[in-house]
Amino acid sequence: MSAADWEYNEGILRSQYTVSPNKIRVNVHLLDGKSEFLEFNKTDQLTQVYNKLDGRYNPGGELYALKLQVKDQEIDLTDQEDGKTLEDLLITTGSILIMTKMD
Repeated sequence: MSAADWEYNEGILRSQYTVSPNKIRVNVHLLDGKSEFLEFNKTDQLTQVYNKLDGRYNPGGELYALKLQVKDQEIDLTDQEDGKTLEDLLITTGSILIMTKMD
């Protein structure tokens, strides 16, 4: 199976995946340029998102900002109020989060 076939089949599997009603599935653009689909609870806060990203994709502890892509804009989530859930921040299934290196 070629790499293109593998990506195509993986895309089909992802598009057929059903998310639980109390969860959301977002596309996260990682620091290394790759993209991963991750699942979170709607009631999770950004701290939980950062913890999951740091644990899996940022073992070196590199500083980064997390941004939400909405159409052609990127909204910086770094300074959001504590206590807001992903649902409060309008992050839903299909949202795109981008990890951006900080200088």
